Amino acid sequence: MTGGFPSTREEIHRLLIKFPDGLKLKHLDLRGIDLSGLDLSGSDFGGSELSGANFTGSGLRGVCFSGCDLEFVTFNGADMKGAIFHAAHLKNCSCQNVVLSETSFMKTDLESIRFQDCDFTKSSLILSEIEACHFIQCQLDRSRFHGTRFMDSDFSDCSTDGAVVPYENREGLELIRTYLEDLPEGYSSSDYYGTM
Repeated sequence: MTGGFPSTREEIHRLLIKFPDGLKLKHLDLRGIDLSGLDLSGSDFGGSELSGANFTGSGLRGVCFSGCDLEFVTFNGADMKGAIFHAAHLKNCSCQNVVLSETSFMKTDLESIRFQDCDFTKSSLILSEIEACHFIQCQLDRSRFHGTRFMDSDFSDCSTDGAVVPYENREGLELIRTYLEDLPEGYSSSDYYGTM
């Protein structure tokens, strides 16, 4: 342990045996750590440096990644249902077959990510920036994108039943063999928040 805090896979695994309901791993330098296959559900990584981390096949239900730097992180096959990404930065992450249903992204930057076969059902991606991201064969049903700005991004062959992307937020978003339902005339993100 570095300064009494866990910094290796082995240390975190030992703590998970003692505390299976989740760990407080806030504000730690965990760059490049391999946590693949571990069940970290309920853990809090708030403010931690996780660039280059590997979460392949990990259980990450309800995990808090708020304020985290998540560049070049591998999430392939992870179950992240209900995870929280507030004021986080995700760039060049690997995201194939990831469960992201009921996940909350708020004021989060998503950049240069290819989401392949990911499940975003009932997720909220609000007040965020999504740049050069590709959502390919993803489930976006009943997801919300209020106040989110898209730049050079696309939804390709995605299911979008009940998904809401207000008209003012669709600029910079290309739809490829994907359809978004029409919203009531005059509908905007401010209708979702009441006042912004």
